[in-house]
Amino acid sequence: MRMTITLSFDAKENLEKLQKLISEETGGGRVTQGFAIGYALKKQVEQMESKENKEK
Repeated sequence: MRMTITLSFDAKENLEKLQKLISEETGGGRVTQGFAIGYALKKQVEQMESKENKEK
């Protein structure tokens, strides 16, 4: 699936930082913007679900 998103300047900077961090963590390969966004979404969902489960 392809989509177009609009990011604020801060969001774009954070996306670039995340791409660099993921690249460093995984051995230095190129990390696409799409992968970094998907990675961030997955981590956020996991964090929120974990917090929700702890509160129960």
